[in-house]
Amino acid sequence: MWINIYFTGAGPFTLFAPTDAAFNALPQGTIAALLNDLPQLTDILKHHVVGDSVMSGMLSNNQVVTTLLGTDVTVTINSNGDVFIDNAQVIVADIVADNGVVHVIDAVLLPPPPSTNSVYDIVANSTDHNILEFAIDTCGLTTTLKGAGPFTIFAPTDAAFNALGQATFTTITW
Repeated sequence: MWINIYFTGAGPFTLFAPTDAAFNALPQGTIAALLNDLPQLTDILKHHVVGDSVMSGMLSNNQVVTTLLGTDVTVTINSNGDVFIDNAQVIVADIVADNGVVHVIDAVLLPPPPSTNSVYDIVANSTDHNILEFAIDTCGLTTTLKGAGPFTIFAPTDAAFNALGQATFTTITW
């Protein structure tokens, strides 16, 4: 199956292009499912593209490169000089295009699943922040604090709330 990606922008771009064999190695039904889920397919394709022209000589071991999806891939160069992008080996490097460069890889790069570790999740999973969680929920901030952020919470513990004393604590209007 040929998947053609054409970037009309000026670039430069670096495309880590999986072979047909790499797509065929995905679990059965994956390609059909992706073709029916264009947003997920788009995210996977963006995870293969860097918004810069990165020639193979510019890559270094343990280098982290951010993709157009905003996710990171890690470059590994073994003792034989083989280059890997995450776990995909670069089998053809430095195919120069008018708007960047293509490196052919032997596997499809799958982006990490969306984070489920929002600042709200950290508070909700803490055994020391039950009152703060209650306050966030009661004030209607749960959805906001599960959102994209970035957020910083100076999170008082239950002990800190309790140290306010009962009189102060009961006057707080959530």
